[in-house]
Amino acid sequence: MRKKLCIFVTALIVVTALLIAALFFALQTHYAKNIVNALFSQDSTYQASVENVHYTPPLNFELEGLQFQVEQQAYYLPSVRVWLSTMPWKNGKLAIDSLIINGGNIELHSTLTRPLHSLSLQQLAFQHVDLIGKEWSARNVNVQIEQPKWVNQSQHLPYGKALIEIEQLYTQGQALDDILLDIDNKAENSTVYGASFQWQGASFTGQAEQYQSKWSLVNVTIKHLSLIEEALEEALIEEPQIHERSTSAPSKLSSSLTELTRLLASFNFPVNHINSLDIMRSNLSIGDVQFENLAASIENIDLEKSIWDQPKGYLSFDADNARYHDVMLIAPTAKFTFSELGIQIEDFDADLNEGRILFSGLISPGQLALDSLTLSGVKWLENTNELGAQLWLSSQQLEQLSIQSLNIENSQFIQIEQAPFWQVSGLQVDGTNLTLVRQHQLGLWQGSIELSANTLSVDKTLVTQPIFSAHSDQDVLTIERAIFPLEHGYFRASAQWDKSKKSAPWSLDVEADSLPLKAILTPVAPHLPFDGLFDIQFEAKGLSGDYAMFAHSVSGEGFADIHQGRASLKQTPNEMLNDATTHEKIAQPFSLDNIAIVVDRGRIKIKSDVNEDNALIMGDLDLTKMAYATLLYTHQEPCQRLWFDLFTGKQYLTKQYLTKQCESAVSETKVDSKTKEMEPTETKAAQELEVQVN
Repeated sequence: MRKKLCIFVTALIVVTALLIAALFFALQTHYAKNIVNALFSQDSTYQASVENVHYTPPLNFELEGLQFQVEQQAYYLPSVRVWLSTMPWKNGKLAIDSLIINGGNIELHSTLTRPLHSLSLQQLAFQHVDLIGKEWSARNVNVQIEQPKWVNQSQHLPYGKALIEIEQLYTQGQALDDILLDIDNKAENSTVYGASFQWQGASFTGQAEQYQSKWSLVNVTIKHLSLIEEALEEALIEEPQIHERSTSAPSKLSSSLTELTRLLASFNFPVNHINSLDIMRSNLSIGDVQFENLAASIENIDLEKSIWDQPKGYLSFDADNARYHDVMLIAPTAKFTFSELGIQIEDFDADLNEGRILFSGLISPGQLALDSLTLSGVKWLENTNELGAQLWLSSQQLEQLSIQSLNIENSQFIQIEQAPFWQVSGLQVDGTNLTLVRQHQLGLWQGSIELSANTLSVDKTLVTQPIFSAHSDQDVLTIERAIFPLEHGYFRASAQWDKSKKSAPWSLDVEADSLPLKAILTPVAPHLPFDGLFDIQFEAKGLSGDYAMFAHSVSGEGFADIHQGRASLKQTPNEMLNDATTHEKIAQPFSLDNIAIVVDRGRIKIKSDVNEDNALIMGDLDLTKMAYATLLYTHQEPCQRLWFDLFTGKQYLTKQYLTKQCESAVSETKVDSKTKEMEPTETKAAQELEVQVN
């Protein structure tokens, strides 16, 4: 019995071996296709078939023209190479050591890889295939995945260690070229060991690590990136398709890395953290600043948090130039260290308008605290008004601005955009422990400052070697000296303002000799037609808690003179003096002597002595009732007296017939001798002036 059993087993083994040998022999003939199709027909799930089969012993098959169908979605693969495992079954699945899909244009759906879910694969590869997804397309793709694993039916790329090479990937109007990717793809905490690609003429290389669902960039380098302000709207509306590779730089580029970040996020690669990023030889537009040939290093930045919430961040950069509106910085360089306190600016250094700017300090929300600020040899020759407006706007946006050490050396500023034109040359500024903005208000709130210059000119007024020094301590502002040497005189002033008290008491001491009158009138009353040289000695004090305090408290006294004066007044009859028609003006020389100025709790009296020119100025002002204020100037002309109201700018004539010559002149010209009716205040002042003159 035992002998018969041995004979049967031996025969069975021999028959099986013969069948296997016959099968292997048949697979090497033209019957191979029929055998494989017969095997496929045993399972109608995918309705698979092949056009041809090449068998290479012992376990290598090449299937040509593989067709199959998944959920009514038909697929055609030109060539599939299969290496069977020496252990044909693992965990109830057909074991395949390697499966390579070669060539073809494949429209990628989630159903494409579904047949592979029932296989035990050691390696899956795509070679020289073109893939088309829902919103993207990829050309000449090579993929090799070790131990691929799918966890759901909609997963395109299986988990596993993968090497990916793509000639061009196109999506959302953008093309990524020459993609190389070495990745350990996991359900979570994936790792990119190496990646590189080209985008918009720039090269990207680096690594990345995944934490939960977000990615951190590690040792990433970007070269030759050009991002300008034009948007990509036209490109983004194009349908995804495979494009011919461009050999020239694109004409429209993004203004930031937002587009690239969005592209990466569309491939389930949302970047939210920068571990280390280097940008080299790039042109970037960041906000309102454009950098040319930028080199930057960025570390430990969380892209999902505010710029003020980066406790360990770091940024350094240098560039050929940086432009902010009309301001051009040459060779700027700086380092920024992020902390819980804010952003520490270290050693910002740049060439600016033929000079140099250096500063360092701490910036935080609404506050700028500079350790030092130095301007050396800067020449600001145009758009000076715009600069002033920008600085003013910036000061309004800051809650506080402080500078521990301010140093401006040998700098020049010229303003010729609008009158009054001015310039300052050889400007020197030294400031210590300064607080210049507090609660959005610009001023000298704390510290000391001294300004000097070689020359200062406003219109035709030239000042040589002016000096200004002031300090503020505990809200008490003191102007120690303000000395402005003029061509034929000087201006000097000192003052104090105590803002620590609610009433804000102040005091002022002013002295001037031969100060051009036009320089005073142009900024405050440009309509007044007077010029000359002005002398004054004046002291005043009062309160400034509000206007009511000021108007009821200001008191002081002083004396003034005007010499070498000229009054450009109309020589026209009364009824035509104040119409809109242009009339001839004659520069009438005049002088005013010993102008007494008395201010008593807001009530101001101004009166000059009568001189040989018969010119006089006189008026009363009450700061609480400015609507009734009057200030009249008068001087004698042949046969008439001329009056000028300094507040309204109106002009009047009073006819006088003191001689027969005057009466004869009036009779011949038939000039109306009626004087224009004056307001009560004007009449009263005029009467007083008449008394003084006569």
